[in-house]
Amino acid sequence: MKFMLLVYTDTALVDALPEGEMEGMLRTCFDHVDELERDGCLIESRMLEGPRAAKSVRLRNDRVTATDGPFSEAKEVLGGFNLIEARDMDEAVRIAAAFPWTRRVHRGPPGAGPPGGPSPSPGGRGPGRVTTAD
Repeated sequence: MKFMLLVYTDTALVDALPEGEMEGMLRTCFDHVDELERDGCLIESRMLEGPRAAKSVRLRNDRVTATDGPFSEAKEVLGGFNLIEARDMDEAVRIAAAFPWTRRVHRGPPGAGPPGGPSPSPGGRGPGRVTTAD
């Protein structure tokens, strides 16, 4: 089955990280992506530009407008995605939990946090939100 792992970023938490920690997390992410690719689990992986680079596009009365910035003032923004192949939802959650974004600067679904660590917030908001793509 195909699963989409959505990566939501809380920019306030990212900005509060100690110097160099984000780069280390990204390296760990890229290493995990490389491992998934070698294992044949990764279909596609993309990191998105931040909200400052976003445009909101609207069509009203046959007129298109494009304005700078995200469509709303959200605490968390979509920062990327990983499209994977997994046997089932349990395997997809295990794959998602291995990404560093499930630990510190993001929130994920219950049970997707690091072993022995605090449970991510209830409600499934944040990275590690796993949905089927089939």
